[in-house]
Amino acid sequence: MDRPGLVLDATRDYPLVVGPYEDSKSWEEKRNKAATTIQQYARRRHARCKAKKLQKFAKERLELIAELEKKQKVEEELQLKVEIHKHKQPRKKQDFDVLYQEVAAWHLEELRSIEGKRLSELERKLALQELLHKEVKFLQAVEKMKMAAGRENKEERIRAMMCRMSAPKKWELSDGRLVHVQTLDTLRASDLMRLYTALAKCSRTVDERMCVLGYIKWTVQGFDCQLTKELIQLIEREADLMFRNRPTESLQGLRHRILDLFLKFIQVPKFNPEAAAYQCVSIDFDHPSCQTLRQQSIPICLHS
Repeated sequence: MDRPGLVLDATRDYPLVVGPYEDSKSWEEKRNKAATTIQQYARRRHARCKAKKLQKFAKERLELIAELEKKQKVEEELQLKVEIHKHKQPRKKQDFDVLYQEVAAWHLEELRSIEGKRLSELERKLALQELLHKEVKFLQAVEKMKMAAGRENKEERIRAMMCRMSAPKKWELSDGRLVHVQTLDTLRASDLMRLYTALAKCSRTVDERMCVLGYIKWTVQGFDCQLTKELIQLIEREADLMFRNRPTESLQGLRHRILDLFLKFIQVPKFNPEAAAYQCVSIDFDHPSCQTLRQQSIPICLHS
């Protein structure tokens, strides 16, 4: 209340109505109810988050399973294609072993089928004769594929060897960097590889073949030995036969001989220095060549 020397602001005063009395028990119930409500909302939030996480995990799991199944299907199809390719064009010894095993299994199955039938002696002999004829045809087909694969594998080995011969040398600099350097030996090997490739492929015209033969003759005539003499003689023979318009089929044997002799020329270190790294050196000290070296008593110089 106002009194002398004190002025109170009553603009914000309002009447306070006394409510019902709240004891400790009702207050505790009110607090418990509020806590229960808070727990309900918190648990619902936690359940929703967990449900979303489980749904995401289930979705990712299904996607992973689908991806793995798709990958497995692709791998199976690829494996099937590889197996079919191996059956159609076998290249390795394991591929031919599988073919021989399949022929043997087929022969055994057909033999059991013949033995299971009630055939007369003459019919049985005819069936066995037909079975033997089919088996021989299958084995002949496998042998033809084996010979073709052997030729292809040989060509690949020769091509890989020539590529390694003609590859540039790797030299390490003082700072650790590697540089690729073409030496005279690698350039020589590269030229011989190009000549061998041109000689091996079928030329479309006589002029192309004559050009290749001319380059090879010019390359080998600088070395006087039995190999180069025979090679030059065969080259001149093929050129003479081509001038006489001989059919290409009749020249195949001669061309194979020329190709083999030129390959031997490439493999001689005297004519191709890079071929020295691919020479087969015997490590058997009882070998006659090693005994000859021991008999020569070659001195060894040690430099300190």
